[in-house]
Amino acid sequence: MTIHSKRGHFLSVVLIFLMKTFENCSGFAPGTLLPNTRPASPVQLKEGTRLAQLAGSRRSFVLRSSSGRGDATDAHVAWVRSQLEQQPEEVKVYHHHEVVAIAAACWNEASRRLERGEGVSVLSFPEAEGEILRKVAETMMLLTEGKLEGLSTRDRVDWKVQALKKGETWLLVIDCKSPRVSSDASLLELAASSLAVLRCQRWVERVIIGMRVCPFTQSVSVAATGLSKVVLSSLSLLTVVGPQVGIAPGPIGYPVCHADHVVHVLSALWNTISDMLSKDPTELSTVLLLTPCFSQDDFPRYAAASRVISNALLSLKAEKNISLVFFHPFYEREAVFPVNDPTHGHLPPENMLRSMLLNFYEIEDVMNFEDNLHQNDFSRRSPMPMINLLRTEQVELAEQLTSGAKVYCANAKRMAQADRTALLRGLASDMAAPQLSQDKDRPF
Repeated sequence: MTIHSKRGHFLSVVLIFLMKTFENCSGFAPGTLLPNTRPASPVQLKEGTRLAQLAGSRRSFVLRSSSGRGDATDAHVAWVRSQLEQQPEEVKVYHHHEVVAIAAACWNEASRRLERGEGVSVLSFPEAEGEILRKVAETMMLLTEGKLEGLSTRDRVDWKVQALKKGETWLLVIDCKSPRVSSDASLLELAASSLAVLRCQRWVERVIIGMRVCPFTQSVSVAATGLSKVVLSSLSLLTVVGPQVGIAPGPIGYPVCHADHVVHVLSALWNTISDMLSKDPTELSTVLLLTPCFSQDDFPRYAAASRVISNALLSLKAEKNISLVFFHPFYEREAVFPVNDPTHGHLPPENMLRSMLLNFYEIEDVMNFEDNLHQNDFSRRSPMPMINLLRTEQVELAEQLTSGAKVYCANAKRMAQADRTALLRGLASDMAAPQLSQDKDRPF
């Protein structure tokens, strides 16, 4: 056996050991790696999916001749081609009409197009509303040069994306001039996926639970604790008690995406949203999408990319179903645009937070810790970049028990009064891994 084959055998053994060790995690399989070549329609990440099975998997839900509608589909494809001046490599037809399914198909194809590099991709949606495709195209065009201030050159894409109506059919045309940007994960990254989950769960235990950042999380494996019985009420001159509603606790998912480009991350995000909404909250309550390779050491880049990610969700009004919360090892609210106004997925700006605090605490109390309000950033500093996907219905129910403003203020006070050295050491412990930087200006 050669040295290289011995090394490959050893890595395979390590990978299998990690999967066996952590296979009892709830939600997604521990360290579930989102497929490198993503399906065109919403991917269903099955319980117990193994890393080795996902690696390099190529699944497609595009209508083919074997679908029973092949003749009609082939004729439609031929018609689409006849409507285009520039011939694409392939025309894909989707009979989706729901927003999430359409968005997932579009961003999956954008990710695949970037994987292949220069070329033209065309998606046909005979049953979709044109406004959905126009909004998707507008968000994709934010990644072109000069469209979004602060966007890193690493996340810019040289492409032209259009939503075109041909007859009664809407098309999404992606004309890409950029060189290929791979999202392939190495064997070592596959093996590290489970370790990423462990590091994240250690942080959830220490910060989210231990420092009571989220009052409805009391376990690294179960979310929405305390939302099973909520009494809705309305206030007027008299308090009117309404019906009792609730959501049972459910598993927390920890899928891992190793991509280092916002397009690939958005593909993983929409696939995860699709999977999450396809399941009952008792099967999958919430998700922490781990992106350990995406802008790990560059928060300004991450902050700019988060605007694109939020726009992808908000422009389609998908926040009615899903809310996003952004975390990063070097999270800094003052580096998030707009600095002095609220924005989806991020902490309230400091000027707004000061006003909010006076609704819950005496001014003398606030004056004792307001100089350290910047330490509130530690409530969003995690061992790696990640996006928390929350069901909006759960957020609204939680508001019936305690207002979001009250939770934000309690966290801000708790962080401001905490010892900064202890906060830095805790984060360093969560981030501990051989590949981390030893820059003297960093907390590790």
